[in-house]
Amino acid sequence: MLRATPDGEHSARAATTITALLARRAVKRAADDEAEQHLQESCVKLLMRHQNTSELLLEITSHRKIRSISCDGYEGLEHNTGIQTSVLEDELRRRSEQMGVPVGLLSARVLLENIEDLITQTDTNTEHVLLNIKQRSDVCALLKSAQALVSAGIFSPELLWQEYWKLQPVLEVIYHLHTHNILTLDFMLERDAAASAWITDQLKALCAAMKTTPDDHQIQHQILSTVVCVLVRRAFEDSGHKLSQTCCWILDSMISWLLDSLSVKGTETSAAGFWVQVFDVSVFGGCVTEDTLQRFFTHTLMRVLTYQPIFKVSDVIAAQSEWSFAKTLPLLTALFSKVCLVFSVECVLSQMQQILETHEVNWRHVLSCLSHLLIYHSQTQRCLTDLLSRLLRSAFDRYDVEKMITLFLLSRQASLEGPAVFPSYSDWFKLSFGGSSGYHAKSKKSTVFLLKFLSDLVPYEPPQYLKVHVMHPPYIGGKYRSLLQEYVTLAKTRLRDLKVSLEETGIFEVVNGSAGVVECPAQQDVEKAVTLFLTTSKIPATVIEASIFRRLYFLSRFLPALLSPRVLPVKSDARMMFIEALRKADKIPGSLYTSYTESCQRETYRQKEGVCESSEDDHLLVLQEQFLHLRRMMTDGATDGDVCAQLSRISLTLRNQRAGEETGSDVITLNRDSPDSAHAAVTSLILQSFCLCLLDASRVKPPNRQGSWPSVFVKVLLAHRWLVSALIHRLWDLLQYQGSALSAAHVLGLAALQVELHYCRLVCPPLQLMGSSAGALSVSECLSDALICSTRSHMALCLRFCVAVLSYGLCRASAQSEELHNFIPGRLYKKAQYVMSRLVPETRAHLSDEDESDLHTDAPDLTGRVEESAVALWRNAQIRSLKKQPQYQLSFSEWLSSELRVQRSRDALTDLERQEYEQWACEQYYLHMSEHDGGCGGDVTRICARIITAVLDRHTASRTGGSSHELTDGCLPDLLSILQALLYEVAVTQQNASDETGHFLWDVIDSRACGPAALLSFQLTAHFLKAVVSGSVSCDCPAEAVNVCLSLFNTECPLLPLSAARWWTRLAAAVSSQWKRLTGLDALPEQLQMLEDSHSWSRRAGAGCVSPVPSAPSWLLAACLHASLRRSDCETENVRRLVRQLHQTDRPVLLFLFVSSVTELISAHLSQQAAGCLERVRDLSVCLLTHLLDDSDWLLLFDQSGSDHRLSHFLSRVMSRQTLRLMPFAFYSILTGVGSEVLTGAMRSPGFLYSAAVSYRELSRLFLNAPPSDGLQRQVLLEARRILMSSISLSSPVCLTLSQRRQLQSEYDRLDSEISAALGSFRNTPLT
Repeated sequence: MLRATPDGEHSARAATTITALLARRAVKRAADDEAEQHLQESCVKLLMRHQNTSELLLEITSHRKIRSISCDGYEGLEHNTGIQTSVLEDELRRRSEQMGVPVGLLSARVLLENIEDLITQTDTNTEHVLLNIKQRSDVCALLKSAQALVSAGIFSPELLWQEYWKLQPVLEVIYHLHTHNILTLDFMLERDAAASAWITDQLKALCAAMKTTPDDHQIQHQILSTVVCVLVRRAFEDSGHKLSQTCCWILDSMISWLLDSLSVKGTETSAAGFWVQVFDVSVFGGCVTEDTLQRFFTHTLMRVLTYQPIFKVSDVIAAQSEWSFAKTLPLLTALFSKVCLVFSVECVLSQMQQILETHEVNWRHVLSCLSHLLIYHSQTQRCLTDLLSRLLRSAFDRYDVEKMITLFLLSRQASLEGPAVFPSYSDWFKLSFGGSSGYHAKSKKSTVFLLKFLSDLVPYEPPQYLKVHVMHPPYIGGKYRSLLQEYVTLAKTRLRDLKVSLEETGIFEVVNGSAGVVECPAQQDVEKAVTLFLTTSKIPATVIEASIFRRLYFLSRFLPALLSPRVLPVKSDARMMFIEALRKADKIPGSLYTSYTESCQRETYRQKEGVCESSEDDHLLVLQEQFLHLRRMMTDGATDGDVCAQLSRISLTLRNQRAGEETGSDVITLNRDSPDSAHAAVTSLILQSFCLCLLDASRVKPPNRQGSWPSVFVKVLLAHRWLVSALIHRLWDLLQYQGSALSAAHVLGLAALQVELHYCRLVCPPLQLMGSSAGALSVSECLSDALICSTRSHMALCLRFCVAVLSYGLCRASAQSEELHNFIPGRLYKKAQYVMSRLVPETRAHLSDEDESDLHTDAPDLTGRVEESAVALWRNAQIRSLKKQPQYQLSFSEWLSSELRVQRSRDALTDLERQEYEQWACEQYYLHMSEHDGGCGGDVTRICARIITAVLDRHTASRTGGSSHELTDGCLPDLLSILQALLYEVAVTQQNASDETGHFLWDVIDSRACGPAALLSFQLTAHFLKAVVSGSVSCDCPAEAVNVCLSLFNTECPLLPLSAARWWTRLAAAVSSQWKRLTGLDALPEQLQMLEDSHSWSRRAGAGCVSPVPSAPSWLLAACLHASLRRSDCETENVRRLVRQLHQTDRPVLLFLFVSSVTELISAHLSQQAAGCLERVRDLSVCLLTHLLDDSDWLLLFDQSGSDHRLSHFLSRVMSRQTLRLMPFAFYSILTGVGSEVLTGAMRSPGFLYSAAVSYRELSRLFLNAPPSDGLQRQVLLEARRILMSSISLSSPVCLTLSQRRQLQSEYDRLDSEISAALGSFRNTPLT
């Protein structure tokens, strides 16, 4: 190894030596190379004397070791390639001279012989279009040598094609010849006319080829892409090119082949599906221009819409309902998705209109394409509406029947897809022809033209469209009404022929074109009409129209259903107000209204007198006689056996009265506003008989010595479920509405019946209050709620009833030697604690255990004063011992709720007595009671927090449907006075305290999510913000104090900033003005300015303006943006544009915007908002979900597993428990509104299957525990099950962990065995 030295002379000598040495080595190497070259040439001459050209070619190519699939990676020959190629050239030339054939022909034959040998040696199937890996590698190597021969000028591509065409070409070989630039597809198509048919067949075979390896799949796509690019470029780049028609024919042949496979449902193939991929824009890359691609797709769209126009218009009219989007073949839908992607909706509809006007069309394809546009593109409704308007105008301008046919078919097809994408057909027909300004009403000729057109359609029309035309006929001037009548008669005749009754069609039936018959009886019409009236305070226009145009239905069906006799409530309900509005509008005949009022009066009288008087109906005579005999037995002191025998006879009579009765439902639904009067006479007789039997028996023996006959009596009644509902309705009505009319005997009898119902609660079906979100309760517990304590009279009845229940229960417990709780309902015991301590001051000492005397007092004598009986009861140890059980403890919160319902003007206490009572309850009773017993554990802050929470709860309830007197005539001032005194005590205590702890109001605010909207009210939010501003003035730096305080709110209590964001447009001016007045500063504190900046940004973003995002928490920005969108009511397209922008720039804001939208959706459902509002909210949620699918964080919003993720933690801080419980409903409500592709994408989200299964489990429990729901909610449950089953079928076993699968199977074994079986099928699937 050489190294440099500082000695220059030495270096020079060394350099000279090296140079001389290298020169000698160069001379020697040159001599050696010359000798080696001479030797090689001699060897070559010797070998060429006996050389086989084909084997020589194979030998040369075998040394190149080419294994690339597409040969693109080939980087040249080895170092001796030139010598090998020269050997091949010399041999080809020598053989050409010997054989007397052109060297180009010989080289082509040699190449083809080798290709054929390579293919046939490894595969005997000559019909394949693809090579295997070895064939592909060897063929590519041969083609590299062929490229060298072409460069040398001794290879003829023309002669190669002539020779190869005589054989059986393989498409992949042709592809390689094309990509190696040896023989192009253009050349082949130009030289041989038969090549076009051969390429078509090869393309079909290529689409049908089985792909066994990824390499096969890759080369298949490469071949298809290359061939199609050539065909499209030559067909549409230059229409004057000589190959244009040939290539166009090939493409048309392929699209015809595709459409033929789709002509019959179920015949579509995977081969056809592979050809659909041709229409992916990515296939073409940069090989064709955009204009060429547009022309190709335009031509394809026309070809599809005009292919085999086999349907007559009459066939289309009859079969159209089967061509909706949901029933379209998936491959045809995929074809439309790809072809229409390069055009705007306006462009597609314009092309469609042009094709309809100039060609015979395949109506099935045309209408399916329209449905695709409506489903996939939101702007289609607007564009289609414009197109229909133009068609309508043009049709009447020229009296063009063809345009009328197009108009009706397109509008009907659009209506098939539902109101979410296009109005119903009935709405469109009324809008187009229902007014005097319509094109059809301009002249007689126009009128005749429309009516003749409709008449010509009648023989082919489905009944749902005929009903629209008859129920909502076109506007026709007075002179031509006879023409309209002729058409109506013809349409009704056709409906009779089809056995479709027009009068059974409800007035609110929405006709969207579905072929099924929609059942909408008059009762449903009444409920819908009353609901709309309650919302708008106006008679629905549809009802007015029915009273005019469908008078027979209105008079014979609608009004009788509306005016069915019932017990009218004291305060007019929505139904009564609706009836009165109709009467004032002269829509109810006077005689019918008089009959209705008389029937209601008879019903009211019959039910009022039911307890005291028996009905004289003949069918009750047997029962009356049997009950009289039972009373005599009580008086005579009959044994229990004799009494039970008589009760058995009564049971047989009841069974015979309803022979074939069913056992009844598992849950009884109580409609508090509509008493069950079907069995009023029987229930009145039973209640009367029970009361009289109890009085007769008590005259002989006290209740604790009467035996068990009362419980046997109740069990006999419970055996007849048809009677239970009527009895419960009657009891509820008596206790809540007719209490003042009940005598002492009635009260005692009903109280005894309440005790016996509680004792028999295990055999009594549970009761569900209609309209209540609470779960089902036992009958005895639920009937306790019928006792209210808001007025003097109510309190008096409640006191009497509670004393009677406790006294009778004490006797029955003594007689049966059982625990007292088996006879006393917990809710009634709480009522007793409340009303007795309120009305009987002497009981307060016993309630607070201050008096331990008379611990074993017997049951009180009910013949004395009620107050004395109440005091005697609380002296009893058994009665007082119930307070130790949690279900019998009246908590402070429950006491506050009851007290806030009291009307001060009708209170049984004076103002002074009420204040004394409330101070005792708050400061002496509940303040020192332990938390375990329902008190406050001596903590003054806790009692203050409970009072504030109760006030807010009552305020919210009264605003959402409570009585107005609870705000103006309640006990709120008295409780606020107590609160003020307690708060002063808290302030003094905390001021003197040495350790600083968090203020209790933090917990109050943090726990407040007033209603499902997860927001504080405007008043409360304003109060807190103003308090912050006011309090900051006493600090050295007010702005800093405000910033610190609000920053603390952001981290500790985000509910307040969220509420401020919601109400900021109303709060901003007041808060800013207060700040300026108190501080004299114009600039707001940083945290308040952040709210202002966030709202300004949200307004700009909602308007479509791009602006910098302010520095604020993502959830706050989302809240501001959501509030802005609600106020501005932005167009759908603007919202979508905004969502797309957020998806690219601010994903966290998008996620929290989804949270706000879901919360609003739940709120809309709970408040039963109009369908339009629900649809708007759900559409926004669907739009947001569509852009969140690539991030599984959205699933955390519906997490029911108690995750500690930041989003779950945030939700628990700002949402009410009710909202969180309804998250599964929102989850599936949103998923039912998304398209199939979005739903499939959602199912691919990590963790989706587990979330879907848990959400469906919770949703099912909600429905099982909830009252009967409306149709929409039931539909969500059915759709949820379908989605879950689909998700299971499309998921792999790895989507669930073993523990998750076991947990879900165990839970679904009890809930849904089919889902459990589907989850169990994973066990038989190997994990991958």
